[in-house]
Amino acid sequence: MLLDLYLRHSAGEPSSVSSLCLASGIPQSTGLRWLLMLEKAGLISRRADPVDRRRTLIDLTSIGEAKIEAVFAGVDSVRSRERRAS
Repeated sequence: MLLDLYLRHSAGEPSSVSSLCLASGIPQSTGLRWLLMLEKAGLISRRADPVDRRRTLIDLTSIGEAKIEAVFAGVDSVRSRERRAS
């Protein structure tokens, strides 16, 4: 969910609850629980869709974006060390 949200956020595309659940391949009820945990952790925020008030849009917060980018940086660091060791 976070990776899909990050990619959409980077592309300037909105993310809805249903699209995030669909992309992750999990039931919507499970997705809603995960989104609640991510929101409590400050990684995402919710807002009403201005065009369709029945939909909820999910935004990656600056904290969420920074944490995902830190993971990417850590992966790059590990790969660099592996290349130097071989």
